Amino acid sequence: MQHRTALAVSLSLSLALVVGVCTVTAQPAAATPTTLRIATLAPRGSQPYRVLTAWGNSLREETGGQLLLHIETGSDESAFVTQLQGHQIEAATVTSVGLSTICRPVLVLQAPGVAEDYAQMDRVRAALDTTLRGELTASGYHLLGWGETGRGRIFSSHVISSPADMATAHPWQLPGDAIFGEFLAQVHATPVPLPLAGVLPALTAGRVDVVLGSATIINALQWHTRLTHVIATSRAVLMGATLISRATYDALPAAQRTALDSTAQRAHAAMLRDIRASDDRAYATILAHGVVETDAAAHDAEWSRAATATRNALVGRLYSQALLTQAMTAAGHP
Repeated sequence: MQHRTALAVSLSLSLALVVGVCTVTAQPAAATPTTLRIATLAPRGSQPYRVLTAWGNSLREETGGQLLLHIETGSDESAFVTQLQGHQIEAATVTSVGLSTICRPVLVLQAPGVAEDYAQMDRVRAALDTTLRGELTASGYHLLGWGETGRGRIFSSHVISSPADMATAHPWQLPGDAIFGEFLAQVHATPVPLPLAGVLPALTAGRVDVVLGSATIINALQWHTRLTHVIATSRAVLMGATLISRATYDALPAAQRTALDSTAQRAHAAMLRDIRASDDRAYATILAHGVVETDAAAHDAEWSRAATATRNALVGRLYSQALLTQAMTAAGHP
């Protein structure tokens, strides 16, 4: 009897041990975090880079460490687009030049004369948001947020006051910039195509004497040290966006997609506020450095005609007439 009791206890203990082991091994293993590689032109330490870092921190916290951002910096936007299309990275912040390769209709936001100030840009983006998101979705991407690099200004190493002055100048054009390329064609100017890294040496050598850019970019890249003048009136807001591959986005669990979208929305709102304020500060810094403002108001009608001719010439090539009309209406143009 004692033998049978001891055997029963032994068997019970053994069974309990086996059940215990099975129970432990049956627990689901912690999910491996998903890392989203995001490329940006913003240099390390810059305010946009810090906003991206803060975004990554918020995303990690809201997903319990299961969705992470890994920021990759560089100076070649075309390489970002190639990597994004080749699935070497999952997301990227791009300017209108990168967007021209990914989804051309979005460039209606950058069409000359559409959004000439921040208030107009805000109205146009709000009015076209659903439509442009649909265009991006059809192109295989999900919009995480709209971006900007500041007000578009024409800087030069001599006085430029009218479109006719551009015809004898040597304006820089970033390869792939279809909009500025068309504008230069309309004013009979011959562009000097160069990557970003080639502009400062070209300015120094005198091969380039006109650049279109924001004060933020001009100041950060030290181009203002080779420039002497800037047209006082800005007629454009240089736009961009942060995109993620639609396949990557759709593969995320619903809760992670929600967290990604909500944290992205907050980050891009902060980024827009910061870039607008910092662009104004950068412009003041450039003027303090000695760059002189040129009053081109006497040629406003000529600049407007050139802008109209440019945006109309791009209908059917970048965006539809219906989309352009919708954007012009939203901006408040007659």
